[in-house]
Amino acid sequence: MATATITCTECAEIDSQYQSQNETNSFDIGGFGNKENRSYAFFDISDIPVNAVITGASVELRQYGGEYYDAGITIRCRICSEYISNGAITWNNQPETGSVYADLDITSNTGANRTWTLPTAENINNYRVNGRLILHFYGLETSENSLNAKGFRPSGNGTDSPELTLEYIMPSQVNVGGAWKYIEGFQVNVGDAWKTVQSIQANVGDVWKTVF
Repeated sequence: MATATITCTECAEIDSQYQSQNETNSFDIGGFGNKENRSYAFFDISDIPVNAVITGASVELRQYGGEYYDAGITIRCRICSEYISNGAITWNNQPETGSVYADLDITSNTGANRTWTLPTAENINNYRVNGRLILHFYGLETSENSLNAKGFRPSGNGTDSPELTLEYIMPSQVNVGGAWKYIEGFQVNVGDAWKTVQSIQANVGDVWKTVF
């Protein structure tokens, strides 16, 4: 199994009050009493093979301390299924999202590293768009009237920038005529009938993960 840690180099913040506004050097999430902000983080995963199977995924944001509201907020991190560049995302032009997400409750306004652990039952690598994984962060049960906004370091802040960690494995290969080929599928004999294997699982840290 391989591990890759990827630093965010592009981000975007959008605003419900100024719906055509786009900020690429800010990363606020939640309500300010007169507006709601949401944010996006872009991670370049082009160095990870397109046929790799992601077995672990987490993303870390560095929260500012003392500059926002004390009220608690549940922030959802959801993977996008559509590419829109970070400079083109606005409140009225948000990319479609997929079914993979993770929630995190933040109950203080203290500066800290906050980590979302994404489920990997569905291969996250399938959400690669333009060589990137795009993550959308927004508050649940949050509106522009809420006073629960939290601020995080955007891209361009060195080790405090958003950071994605992926664990992955490669599909099995066989040597065919001197060339290594990825196994696309194979069959097993069940009751004298050949059946195509739909998936294979491996036990990773006492958790069964689909690897094929």
